[in-house]
This record gives sequence, C-alpha cells and structure tokens, in this order.
Amino acid sequence: MSRAAPPPRILRAAEVDRLRRADAILHAAEAARQATEADAARAADALISDTRSKALRESARAAARMIARAEAAAEQRLAALEPELARMVALTVRRIVGEFAEDEATYHAALTALRQMRDHRKGRIFAAPDVIAPVTRAAADAGEAGPEIVGLHPDPALAPGRAVLTSDHGSAEIGLRALTDQALKAWEEGTPAAPAAPPAPAPALPPDREGSA
Repeated sequence: MSRAAPPPRILRAAEVDRLRRADAILHAAEAARQATEADAARAADALISDTRSKALRESARAAARMIARAEAAAEQRLAALEPELARMVALTVRRIVGEFAEDEATYHAALTALRQMRDHRKGRIFAAPDVIAPVTRAAADAGEAGPEIVGLHPDPALAPGRAVLTSDHGSAEIGLRALTDQALKAWEEGTPAAPAAPPAPAPALPPDREGSA
C-alpha cells in the first residue's frame, strides 16, 4: 500500500504577509518596467520627430539657398541676353515692315502719326516724291481725327521715303523710315524703352517751308 499524502501545510500569517509583499514588489517592478519602456519609446519618438524637423528645416534652408542662387544666375543670364534679344526684336520688326508693300506701309505709318497730332493747327506736309501718294491718302483719311492740314507739297529736296509735318507745334517726321527708326532706336541700342510718345520734333525745315496759313 502507498503512503498517504501529507496533509497540506498551513502558511503562517507572517509567511503570507511576506508573499504578499513580494507579489506587490513584483507588480511594482513590472509597472515600473512598463512605464520606463513607455517613457523610452516617447523619448525616442520625440528625438526622431525633432531630428526629422531639423532635417526638414535644414533642407528648406538649403533649398531656399539653391533657389536664390538659381534665380540670381538666371537674372544674370537674362541681363546678358537682353541687349541681344532687343536687337533681335528690332531686326524682326524691320523684316516684318519690309514684307509690306512700301506704299501701304507708308500710308499706315503716316495715318497713325497724323492721328496722334490731332491738336496741331496750320499744318503743311512736305513729302519726298516717292511717298507723296500714300502720304496724301493718309492725310485725307485722317480727316478730323488728324491735324489741320492747309497744304501738302512734294519736295524733291527730301530724302526718299521722308515726309514732314510742319505746324504751330513745330515740325515732326511722319514718314515710315523715320518713324521706324524712332520706334526701334532704344531696342537697337539694347535697352528697350517705355511705349513711344508721339513722334519727336524733327529738325526744322528751311524758313520758306515752315508754313503758316
């Protein structure tokens, strides 16, 4: 026959108390471990986030510096190109003007110029023989939208293509070539200017051609 199992041992109150304290210590230690791990994880996340933010800030500053350098370089290149571009614009305009029939281009140039001189009075037009016809047509078509015209005269002394209006305001070129030269002068010098004002006064004609009514 086998021996009977010994009766269960009854713990003393002091032993039970020690076990309870040990269990409490274990629970506290586990809680402390978990809290420490959580704190460490939060610290790691904060460090990573701060590092990422710093990297982004540095990247943004670096990008801004690169953009500024690129813009400065682009501005320098554009500044160097502006004179050449201006000359190309002027050359293109001259080529386009040259593609029009000479008489038609002269007519439109004179008509535009005359309409800008509406307040001129006692006007006389002197035109080279090769442009007298289109200039005469322009003066007629300008009508009341143009200056007062009291005389229109062919003048063999004028260079081909030249036409001049004399009035109480002085004298001004209205021929295609002179107007084109005035409009493109700034471009051909490499410095585009603001939109042109009405044609500047041309050198005065001899007294016998400066008209009064």
